[in-house]
Amino acid sequence: MDSESTVTTCYRHPKVECHVRCVRCERYICPDCMREAAVGHQCPDCVKEGARSVRQARTLVGGRVSRVPVVTYVLIAVSVLVYLAEVAKPEIVDRFAMVGAGLLGPDGDHYLWVDPYPGASARRGWWTGSGTGC
Repeated sequence: MDSESTVTTCYRHPKVECHVRCVRCERYICPDCMREAAVGHQCPDCVKEGARSVRQARTLVGGRVSRVPVVTYVLIAVSVLVYLAEVAKPEIVDRFAMVGAGLLGPDGDHYLWVDPYPGASARRGWWTGSGTGC
């Protein structure tokens, strides 16, 4: 009797004829049960078994990787709240104005900021994002 004439069926679907074997367990699998692997196809049982041995991803410092960026959402919420507070009460922003804006000099006048390098903007290169690029 010819060994190729025997009908092989899927181990999960006994009525379905198939000719492909799982690369891990060598059982016959039908097209519905085939799961692509790096080399060949695997049965669903071998895929589940392989998934159990995969380690969970970790961050650089060893924490769990989350799908929801909680810190980003908190920073956005705080920014929106601060903006709404500024719109509702502008004096809140005035309270946190530059520290040097309210300083008085020995003669009673306000200090004035002076550019320590006058004309330096013409000498800036391309790396500063402004100037002539020379």
